[in-house]
Amino acid sequence: MKYLSHYIQDKQTQAFNEAGAFFAFSNQQFDEAKKDSVKYASLGMGLICPVDNAKQLMTRLDSIAQEGITEDIKENGK
Repeated sequence: MKYLSHYIQDKQTQAFNEAGAFFAFSNQQFDEAKKDSVKYASLGMGLICPVDNAKQLMTRLDSIAQEGITEDIKENGK
């Protein structure tokens, strides 16, 4: 049996990479991953994204979640 994470994980990773997003749970991790001339937004739960891509990323993540739920219900029922 598959879980929702099986349907969305790869698509989320692709969206993070395309948006230039990364996870950082400390200042050290943030400093290691950031690019100097880019302004970043914290999107919660350690997710960091360039300000210019943040809204688009959140919209894409919502879409991925909805697609995953639909696929999960289709294959596994409610």
